[in-house]
Amino acid sequence: MATVLVKNLGVQKIKIGQPKDLFTGDSIEIDDTFQDISEPINVKGAKSIVLWVDYDRGDSVDMQIKALAGYDEDNCVYSFGIETISSSRVDISGEVVESPDEDFKFVRQFILDGSVNFIKFQVKDAADGTGQIDSAKVSVGLN
Repeated sequence: MATVLVKNLGVQKIKIGQPKDLFTGDSIEIDDTFQDISEPINVKGAKSIVLWVDYDRGDSVDMQIKALAGYDEDNCVYSFGIETISSSRVDISGEVVESPDEDFKFVRQFILDGSVNFIKFQVKDAADGTGQIDSAKVSVGLN
């Protein structure tokens, strides 16, 4: 299945490669505890999705982003294993992506193989700095 119903994003379908905003309005300021940057997204049947993030570091350090999966939208509490983009820390878990300590944009694909019903994304930093997520989008992958 190449398209996915995503009721939380206010759209009927996400077309392949066409990113949709996870939030609108002001940037999300990051603090030192994981906080949602999206509501649970209905990805039932999707083979993969792609996350697009524009991060403004400010004076934050060690920004991390993670995905939580669920069998329904009220139970997105299961850690979804992802690989770290880059990190000098040795205690990083396999469930977060940690950014370099600079402004940057990244794209990350999540292979779902039709096995996950809902997914949501969270962020935090180590120092409760002034870093923020300027935008975050999701699109359907091709495989």
